[in-house]
Amino acid sequence: MKNILIALIILSLALIVSIIVAGWRIFVKAGRPGWKALIPFYGKWVFFEILGYNPWLSLTLLIPGINLIWAILTAFRLAKVFGKSKAFAFFGLFIFIPIGYLILAFSKAKYKKPRLSK
Repeated sequence: MKNILIALIILSLALIVSIIVAGWRIFVKAGRPGWKALIPFYGKWVFFEILGYNPWLSLTLLIPGINLIWAILTAFRLAKVFGKSKAFAFFGLFIFIPIGYLILAFSKAKYKKPRLSK
């Protein structure tokens, strides 16, 4: 039982580190300082700017239930601004989030700044 707990802790830490690294690299690819991805609310604000959404919409993440809707919308928009397919958006950025973010962060995908959506 103790070994399982240690393995789960190690796996969780590896997952957290991979998401942090991927987020940092995605911000840098989008022309933003990577450290901004680490700040909880400000990071989401900047993420919404990167995606071309009005950053004030990031405040709606505080409303329960809205997170799932935004997870879907941001996955598809993130894939679009980096020139990836809708299939990649669904499977890579929505279903298998850490893997998709790492692929996006370390691939040759280029960021294309979208127009601001209201």
